[in-house]
Amino acid sequence: MQSATIINEPGATWNLATEGLSVNSGSNTFNNEGTLTSTGTSAINVPFTNSGSVAVNSGTLTLGDGGSSSGGSFTVPAASTLDFDSSYALNGTTQVSGPGSVTLAAGTLTLASGVTYDVTGGLTGSGGSATFGSGDTFGPSIVQSGGGTIVFGRSSLVPAPPCRRWAPCPSAMAR
Repeated sequence: MQSATIINEPGATWNLATEGLSVNSGSNTFNNEGTLTSTGTSAINVPFTNSGSVAVNSGTLTLGDGGSSSGGSFTVPAASTLDFDSSYALNGTTQVSGPGSVTLAAGTLTLASGVTYDVTGGLTGSGGSATFGSGDTFGPSIVQSGGGTIVFGRSSLVPAPPCRRWAPCPSAMAR
C-alpha cells in the first residue's frame, strides 16, 4: 500500500486479531473515528490518529509509527498492554484507562493538560519518555526502568481517586 489513508468511520468497528497493519513505503495513515479492538499481539506500524475508541481486549497492541489522539479513548483490560513504540500525543480530552499496563519502548508520549490516565497496571518506560501536562489525572504507578525520562508539568498533578499519594495504593496492588 502506498500513500493510502484508512478511515475507520464513526459507528464502525475494526477488529485487529493477532496481526498487524504494516507498510514499508509511501505515506500511509490510519484514522480511527469508530472502534478499534485488538486481541493477541498486534501492531499498527503507520501513523495512527484516534478520535474514537481503542480496546486492547487481550495481549499487546503496539502503536509503532506515532500519531495522536484527540477526544479518543484507550481501554486496557487486565493482562493487556498498550505499547507506544514511537512518539504519540494525547490531547486534554483523551482518556486512557483500565487495569492493564502501558509501556513506552521508544519515542515520547506527550500528555496535554487535562488528560485522564488511569491505567492501574502502571506506566513503564523502557527506553521511551513521557511528558505529563499540568493538572493531568493519573493512576497508581509510574516506573522508569530503562533509558528515557518522565517529565511532569509545572503545575500540580492530580492523583486518581481513591489514592492521594504518589505510590501504588494497597488496593491497586491487590488487584
